[in-house]
Amino acid sequence: QTEGVDTQFSFCLGADSFLSLMEGKWNESPRVLELLRGQFIVVNRIYANDNENRGDNYEQQQQQQHNERQALRERVEAVPGAKLLPPNPTLGAVSSSQVRSWLQRGVVEDELRGRPDRISPSVL
Repeated sequence: QTEGVDTQFSFCLGADSFLSLMEGKWNESPRVLELLRGQFIVVNRIYANDNENRGDNYEQQQQQQHNERQALRERVEAVPGAKLLPPNPTLGAVSSSQVRSWLQRGVVEDELRGRPDRISPSVL
């Protein structure tokens, strides 16, 4: 840090990455947390409520998403200085965590076939 310069930096990351860091899953998680001193901006996506998700358990899915958002909000609020951005529908419906899961199960092509909007979301 340069003397006389009053610049604050924040670390912007997705909800899954934030939770992994807080759970100590990153290399040197305690050191990263110490260096960042709570200066997090956490980005959360909104999952589409399209017709393919309106089956018998639609309400259950909605409740689960609500509970997950609430748990994330509480986790972020527990870190002094951290901020949770409002859910952002422009991020698209696919996270890197989902893609890693699909790769492990060998179903990534099935999940993305015919869905170019899921591959390259529009982000301003």
